[in-house]
Amino acid sequence: MTTNDKLLEYAWSLDIIDTHEHLMREELWNTGARDILSDWLQLYFSCDLVSAGLSPADLDRVRNPESSLSFMERWKLAEPYWHAARNTGYARSLDRAARDLYGVDGVRTERIEELNEKFNSARKASADGSRSHYNFVLKEKSKITVSVLDTVVEEMTVTPDRAYYRPVYRMDWFINPDSMQAIRRKGDEAGISIHSIEDWKAVAEYHLDEAIKKFGIVALKSGLAYERPLRYEKVPVHIADQQFCDLLNGTHPRSVHTTRTVLPKEFQDHMMHHILKLAEERELTYQFHTGLQEGNGNLIQNSNPENMINLFLEYPGVKFDIFHIGYPYEKSLGVMAKNFPNVFIDMAWAHIISPEASVNALVEWLDLVPANKISAFGGDYFFVDGVYGHAAMARENVSRALSIVVEKGVMDTDRAKEIMHWMFIDTPSRLFHIA
Repeated sequence: MTTNDKLLEYAWSLDIIDTHEHLMREELWNTGARDILSDWLQLYFSCDLVSAGLSPADLDRVRNPESSLSFMERWKLAEPYWHAARNTGYARSLDRAARDLYGVDGVRTERIEELNEKFNSARKASADGSRSHYNFVLKEKSKITVSVLDTVVEEMTVTPDRAYYRPVYRMDWFINPDSMQAIRRKGDEAGISIHSIEDWKAVAEYHLDEAIKKFGIVALKSGLAYERPLRYEKVPVHIADQQFCDLLNGTHPRSVHTTRTVLPKEFQDHMMHHILKLAEERELTYQFHTGLQEGNGNLIQNSNPENMINLFLEYPGVKFDIFHIGYPYEKSLGVMAKNFPNVFIDMAWAHIISPEASVNALVEWLDLVPANKISAFGGDYFFVDGVYGHAAMARENVSRALSIVVEKGVMDTDRAKEIMHWMFIDTPSRLFHIA
């Protein structure tokens, strides 16, 4: 048995912690119009199809199960581009899910109808209570003890099932609120009349503490790298207050009469620093999206984690869980994790973005970064089947990277297993207080 075989066998013996998911509740997944194309093309590989040449309009047709087109007509629209992009990590994750969850050898024309039938059978069994598909995928196949859940898919109104999840809370909306009407509503919910930025800060603090008390959140999450650069400057309160008051007065260019309010960068910067102070006081880990953004046509420079160095310096009591290995800025992230005790590397999403980059980065980090600062896996999927494909690839990638390090003579197999346990279990357990 090779070193890689031994480590992979050990990887599959572990019940792991998943640092990041977006999964909807199972009862929502098993109701409504849905098939394998609409479910599996919600995100990620759909972007590869568009990159390969599928038009956005045709993508909408492909993933619309209520379209006038038949299932096979929809598949035929996608198939040439699916074939072109079959080499990507996103595609390999889906092929792995098809094989190991449904017994179908890959997503291809000759077996796509069979795959869809088996998918629909799984939904039917989930709906009638004869078998939980989520339990099958997450517990039996993926061997995930618990997933850290970002509830961006649906607003968190009840505590997610603790047999599967620990929730995180997004404070982005308090940093860049989207409408005056919603600002008033959040104030009403907190019992606070809003006349200044100090009132808005009190509203934000109220909702954060409610999330801790009612839902047991284990961390905060920011996805603002999709909207703006990650550089948050120190902005005096009077500047941010003036911008907020302009909005309250209805004199801001995008005021109460618009459906989408975008407050200026200075206000956002000031509020991010305030939220970080709240996180530091409450000893909450803060997850940040960095690197590649999902979708087509994004501004990658916005999400460079190097932009956050001033925050790392100013808030030493906040543990920054930096997502997606910062790809393509993974080398810089390694330097930051080496330099700053409060910066942690999270491989969520990374193994399907680029399996090879994930292996290479991990090999390099093990020369550079203390091994207790890396979390190995976060599925980062909206649909449950993708989690398994990603988890399988993560186990393979981590095993391969550690076997390279062992074979270079840097460590022995026992040490590699210890580090693997840290990355898949101990480090995320410590960051998110998961017993």
